[in-house]
Amino acid sequence: MNVNVPGSYVLTYRTTNSFGGAGMTTRTVTVIPATPLVTTQPATDVGPNAATLHGQVNPRGAETRAWIEYGLTTKYESSTAPGNLGSYPNDLPINTPVTGLLPWMTYHFRAVASNSVGRIDGPDMTVT
Repeated sequence: MNVNVPGSYVLTYRTTNSFGGAGMTTRTVTVIPATPLVTTQPATDVGPNAATLHGQVNPRGAETRAWIEYGLTTKYESSTAPGNLGSYPNDLPINTPVTGLLPWMTYHFRAVASNSVGRIDGPDMTVT
């Protein structure tokens, strides 16, 4: 059973006590999806009009889409196109080059992910 992958699992337990008595029981365990884990990571390849924005998302076993929001304020006036990350229960990178930035201005950005359980916004970071 993988507790990181949603689904129903049937578990059968067999036990024997010190007197030789044996028993068996069966239980169904349901693992429900969780919201993805999202982190925002520092920008790289920063130039006067462009930067590569980074994040990391763990879908935690549920079909997940992820993208980067960015802008001159924490209202994040722009976003990259959402990408499908699948349902892998491990950390996956988001690396998105953005162009057309105003030179010498500070931009806010964050990684964002959503699945059937909800949307999670990563922490705000800035790049100048």
